Amino acid sequence: IVSLYLERTVNLIFRETCIMNNQADSESVLLAELRQWAIRQGRNPYDNYYLYHMPTTYEHDGGIIIAKEAPPNTDYVLSDPIRINKTYSINQNFNRIRLQVLPYLPILSCYKTQRQSGLLAQLVEQLTFNQLVDGSNPS
Repeated sequence: IVSLYLERTVNLIFRETCIMNNQADSESVLLAELRQWAIRQGRNPYDNYYLYHMPTTYEHDGGIIIAKEAPPNTDYVLSDPIRINKTYSINQNFNRIRLQVLPYLPILSCYKTQRQSGLLAQLVEQLTFNQLVDGSNPS
């Protein structure tokens, strides 16, 4: 019963709503953003677009977006002062950003998970201690 309770508690603590849990996930999001950028850029060839990111924090998971101007959400910051290159293909822009920018952005959910691991250890220790001391049944 204790292990089932611990499992449910751990699942609540580590429930992730963000899809960027690893480098492959962030690359998928970047590629989707670049595909949307290509459509918008084709409609308005004189606009300049930039990559913005929202760092992962305790309150929210990180994100990336390609936009002409800073997004209304002030949590987003400019990731790269170099604009998305209009003369590059989607794949060329993807490769440049994937190699030069993306690895250095604090957007992965694992950043948050690493910070929470200490909380999990404390929770498990406290639950185990309570179970031993008073024989309480957490179910």
